[in-house]
Amino acid sequence: MIITQLLQKSHTVINSSLLFTPISYFQIPDSFHHSLLSFPSLPTLVYNGPMHKKIILILICLCLIASPASTVGAQSTDSETLRAAIQHYFELRYQSMSDLTPLELSDLLADTSAAAEFWKGEQEKLVIQHAHARQFGLRYIRAEFQLDYQWIDLISRASRKQVVVELFEGHDVVFEITQPEVSRMRNQKHVLVWQKVGNQWKLVSDTYEDVIWSVLRIGKLSPDALLDKLDNLRVTLPKVGATAAIQHKIIYQRNAAVEYARNWATAAPPYNPIYTDFTTMGGDCTNFVSQAILAGGYDMVSQPNKRGLGAPGWYYTSIMDRSIAWTWVDGLYKLLIDYPVESPQAPYGSVIRRGDLLPGDIIQYDWGTDPIWNHTVMVTNMLHGIESDPYPLVAGHSPDVDNYPYQAVQYGDVRFIHIGSMYPVFTAGTSQPK
Repeated sequence: MIITQLLQKSHTVINSSLLFTPISYFQIPDSFHHSLLSFPSLPTLVYNGPMHKKIILILICLCLIASPASTVGAQSTDSETLRAAIQHYFELRYQSMSDLTPLELSDLLADTSAAAEFWKGEQEKLVIQHAHARQFGLRYIRAEFQLDYQWIDLISRASRKQVVVELFEGHDVVFEITQPEVSRMRNQKHVLVWQKVGNQWKLVSDTYEDVIWSVLRIGKLSPDALLDKLDNLRVTLPKVGATAAIQHKIIYQRNAAVEYARNWATAAPPYNPIYTDFTTMGGDCTNFVSQAILAGGYDMVSQPNKRGLGAPGWYYTSIMDRSIAWTWVDGLYKLLIDYPVESPQAPYGSVIRRGDLLPGDIIQYDWGTDPIWNHTVMVTNMLHGIESDPYPLVAGHSPDVDNYPYQAVQYGDVRFIHIGSMYPVFTAGTSQPK
């Protein structure tokens, strides 16, 4: 019975009267989680792979032998109340983005200084998120979310009656501006701390990094400064210059590039095993877009006598042997725009207006106050009839999104870049107010 539960257990998406969908995932039995309390010398466990399954089965047997049936039953009930509290917390978060009203967590928050600090920051962030949603039509019309539990640590904070839960959040959302299109996000990591108070679980903190937290960190902006910035977003406009004499041998296969992007945008980390996942090393966005452009038919380009980390050209062989243009936002831009004759096999591009974008083109974002740009996505579709110009949907990593409104990650200046030879090669003009 235990083994069947270990291999087949699933959970159901809870979404505050929105859409319900069952999502299957590998999950440790509740009785096993809580039986760890009987073994304070055990380390925190991360459950992953066949060998871990064997170890887990052995530990389950030990736990069952050592734990009285009444204790296991009580612990199972305890686990259920914890999961119910976590589900309710995410229900409230999604409902807040559905009606754009303040998030109310008073009944869920622990009475600790850490919880007060978390809640203060979260409220400031939600003010920005709601203002951004109103500005760009990003209210949730319909949504479902999935919580993929990675591990639950009941040991390291047991003296404080606290547990640490790591999970990945995902969602399928219909945004107001792009309805009825369904936009997907996956692999948003959360590390939550919960405290047992009487018979209830109370939230101490939720540590995660979505786009807004990334913008605040990268841009070194206060929440008020970022709110002000939303009123003055700028777009890099094309400035017609001399067309470069390019004898290009590659015809960009846009459908192939888009197919790659959509296949891997929301895949489980570490994504395509051929490449390093740079999520924890500054972000995987440009690495991902370079892979998609490569799938569109362009060749990697390198100089034999100039290889290594940060080399010229456009290539990847390993984490320590890759060009600066492969993984760096501005590096890719300079390759495409400033050096269009680098090689007849390498990709090149031009700055264009939003309405001229095609699937397979890219968009870049500047989230900070310095000259460095911070994020790259690939255009996967252009919607007509939403605004005067066609509206881009995008796929990308960091965050991991597919079929997403491009403005969902626009918290700063933006530039639209065409890949290939349809347009003359432009030089970028001065950014103009959007």
